[in-house]
Amino acid sequence: PIQIIPNGVDLAYYAPPTRQWNPPRLLFVGRLVYQKGLDLLFKALGELKSQPWELWLVGDGPQRPRLEFFAEKYQIAERVRFENWLDGPALLEKYHQSNLFIFPSRHEGMPNAVLEAMACGLPVIATRIAGNEELVVDGETGLLIPTEEAGALQQALAQLLVDADLCERMGAAGRARVEQNYAWSQIAAQYFELIG
Repeated sequence: PIQIIPNGVDLAYYAPPTRQWNPPRLLFVGRLVYQKGLDLLFKALGELKSQPWELWLVGDGPQRPRLEFFAEKYQIAERVRFENWLDGPALLEKYHQSNLFIFPSRHEGMPNAVLEAMACGLPVIATRIAGNEELVVDGETGLLIPTEEAGALQQALAQLLVDADLCERMGAAGRARVEQNYAWSQIAAQYFELIG
């Protein structure tokens, strides 16, 4: 038998703040590479220009020039902020200032960024892939969508951009799920049991 031990997160450090749920402030954290599906996110947001949202991208990578091109193409450049890589306190501040986490990746292991976002009390829109499916409970802690479907991503965004109450409930449910299953103390205990 193979025992699988998930990633863990520091619940005290990534504690939810008192958060403003309007206007929508979307956050992505990760490398700016094709794998992350950000081209689909930009396409989806291009269809939602009538909604009052802002997108923060924390990270960098070879896809940044292409994403900057897409931001201009879809006429959303003034609402997209490229934040580059941030250190721990500055990244935590972005988790606290945002109110919806977006992770449209094409493939993953178990993404720490999603764990951190959920620990901070953020609802998550993510693709239905391994890793994301282990963390996000569709309809409870966020929304899971098929990969490669900008239309499905657009629909998920359209639902949550206008429903701050649902976002708040999903964020609280995400925090509770992390507390129950992914606290560092619980993960460390599993390692101790494995090597004990």
